[in-house]
Amino acid sequence: MKDYKITRQSPFTPGTIVDPKDFVGREEIIKNIVKHIPTVIRGKNRNFYIVGNRGMGKSSLSYYIADFLKENYSIIPIYISNEGIEDLNGLMFHLVQELLNNIGNKSWAKNIIQSFGDNIQEVGFMSASLKFTPKQNYLDTLIDSFDVFINDVTNNIGNNNGILIIIDDINGLSKTPEFVNWFRGMMHKLTFEYDGKIPVSFILTSYPENLIKLQNHNESFNRLFYHYTLPLLSEENVKKFFTEKFNTENITCSEEILNLIVQCSYGIPLVMQEIGDNIYWLCDESKRINLSIALRNRKSIKHYTG
Repeated sequence: MKDYKITRQSPFTPGTIVDPKDFVGREEIIKNIVKHIPTVIRGKNRNFYIVGNRGMGKSSLSYYIADFLKENYSIIPIYISNEGIEDLNGLMFHLVQELLNNIGNKSWAKNIIQSFGDNIQEVGFMSASLKFTPKQNYLDTLIDSFDVFINDVTNNIGNNNGILIIIDDINGLSKTPEFVNWFRGMMHKLTFEYDGKIPVSFILTSYPENLIKLQNHNESFNRLFYHYTLPLLSEENVKKFFTEKFNTENITCSEEILNLIVQCSYGIPLVMQEIGDNIYWLCDESKRINLSIALRNRKSIKHYTG
């Protein structure tokens, strides 16, 4: 029988969210979002919308910002992967589930268990987590009174300063006006009825065409956000990314070949990860990237550039 045991691990992660310590670029967007966080902490609502084509790093950027705000501003991040969710009930289910399991105030947790009744189950060792099990029409009740619920949540976050809710991949919710109408109504309440009381901020991400759909449902939706479009990464950032990654594995190549790899990446974060991963597994024990290995990765850009 052949030995298929593999003892090494690629430092590249195509198709997954990038670890914050490996994140490169987007400095201006990050600074522009972070500068609003002291205002959010004072209970003044600020929301952000990030658009970009496939592979541009929308999820990784959101995750990086969440990690940064958690470490530097004591903001609790709530991450919702909205992929496959196309209605407000589905979004609300995941949102409430994540909120219930990320708030550390134990006394509030006991109270919320009582108020939710049999719509919540305690699961895990020593009731380590809560499982949201909404009965018929209960989600509709939460949708209508989400402002009351989020106010209760933010009043029980202990020493933390606020909550960041990331709804990643809003694409499916752009098909009907339902989400737009709910979000606008909820923001109206937070802005005028709870002004200065609820330190919560939203980051939404989608493809550009789905933002247009949301705007078409109601033009005023656009005004609820600071908008950021992800451009291609600069050659400088791409070169930095590959240099640092190759160095961690003692992989070497000439300056000419490194420049070729950078050009083949086209500044697209997902392509960078795919090319890096391909190169890692193609390198032999010498850990030297030759021209043949570099050229074989030109194929990786076809899916994105045509």
